[in-house]
Amino acid sequence: PYAAISVYALHPLYVNIEKIGPFKNKKDQQAYNRDLKRLNISKSIDFLEVRKKKLEYLEILFNDYFQEIEKKSDYKKFNRKNEHWLFPYTLFCVLRDKHQSPDFSQWKGFEVYNAKAMKKILKGDPELALKASFYRFIQYFAHQQLIEAKQYGQAKGIVLKGDLPIGIFRYSSDAWMAPE
Repeated sequence: PYAAISVYALHPLYVNIEKIGPFKNKKDQQAYNRDLKRLNISKSIDFLEVRKKKLEYLEILFNDYFQEIEKKSDYKKFNRKNEHWLFPYTLFCVLRDKHQSPDFSQWKGFEVYNAKAMKKILKGDPELALKASFYRFIQYFAHQQLIEAKQYGQAKGIVLKGDLPIGIFRYSSDAWMAPE
């Protein structure tokens, strides 16, 4: 828990896939149901497999729903309000995936975060921009679902309490964005 890649972002594992919407392809829904059943009957949690499958299904839902979601005023508002951390976080995720490591000192040409340069790169690389949008999509739903859970808890007299580390992870989007 103390090696988070962001002090702001929520982990994709917390996203409830079913609350995003049904899969538009029946075969995707059937595969999801099979994987859900298989992973839920296990006596222990296979964290890596759950994370892998969740990201696979989030990507399918992103392809199914992103064009609709990106037009919503709620989505635009979320992006504007959180741009200060969301922009570097999404780029960090894309570059981490591309380089297969969160160690940004190994990312040739991207070792140091530069917002202007990154925005220019995104404009010239639609594939990279789409991948960054995928991580924005995840954070939007994670945020919406956390608010919903918080409101539900409050209605039941339950208060959520978070726990944050005193420092940040060395290879986090926060360290990349603000190494000082």
